[in-house]
Amino acid sequence: MRGAARGARLLAIDPVRTRTAAMCDAHLAPRPGTDGAVALAMARWAFEHGAVDTGLAGYAENVEAFRALAFEKTLAERAREADV
Repeated sequence: MRGAARGARLLAIDPVRTRTAAMCDAHLAPRPGTDGAVALAMARWAFEHGAVDTGLAGYAENVEAFRALAFEKTLAERAREADV
């Protein structure tokens, strides 16, 4: 929550509206069991917007394979999959 004091927006991703979610700026409630779809959508967005640290990604294995997996479906398709 310290980031909020500096102007960061907080998003809770949880099927249940918890006390923590209530304190956040927004709450995304995906259907249980669709965490992977949400994570892949977030990864796709990060790749599309240049938010992936390519220097750090150089230390990871299979980044291109992961990127390809993230791009297998559109953000809208992932959203429908997760019911958000």
